[in-house]
Amino acid sequence: MAFPSIANAAGSVWVFAALCAALLIAAGRAQAAGPHIYRCEYPDRPVLYSQFVCPPDGSATHFIPGEHSIVRIPALSAEETMALAALERNLRSARAQHQRSQRRQQQQLQQSLQQAAELCRDARSGLDDLRARKRNGYSAAEARQLDQQQQRLQAQKKANC
Repeated sequence: MAFPSIANAAGSVWVFAALCAALLIAAGRAQAAGPHIYRCEYPDRPVLYSQFVCPPDGSATHFIPGEHSIVRIPALSAEETMALAALERNLRSARAQHQRSQRRQQQQLQQSLQQAAELCRDARSGLDDLRARKRNGYSAAEARQLDQQQQRLQAQKKANC
C-alpha cells in the first residue's frame, strides 16, 4: 500500500482549511442577516420581504419588525361604545325574529303536509268506495253523477298524493 506524498497531503490540508474558512464566513453572514428584514419593491412584481439585501432591480427599504408588528387601535369613545351596544341589541333582536319566522314557516309547512296527506287518504278511500259501488252495479241515472265524483276524486288525488 502506497502512502500519499507529502506534497499531496499539504495540498489537501490547504483545501480543507479553505473550505472550513468559507463555511465559517457563510455562517457568520447568515447570523448577521438574521435580525434584519428588507422590504424589496419591484415595479412589475408584488412586494417581497427578505432577510437578504434586495437584488439590484428593486428598491430596498430596511424594515425593523418590532416597529411594525403591533397595530395600535385607540379605545372606543363613549358614543361609539353605546352605538356598538345598540347594534348588537338590534342584531340579537333580528336573529330572534328570524328564528321565530323560521319556526312559524316550519309549522305551516308541517300543517300543509299533514292536510295534503289527509286529502290524499280521503281521495284514495273515496275512489276505492266508488269502484266498489260501480262493481256492485248502479242505475243509468247514477252513471253521470258517479263519473263526476270519480273525476273530482282523481283530481284531488293527483293534487295531494
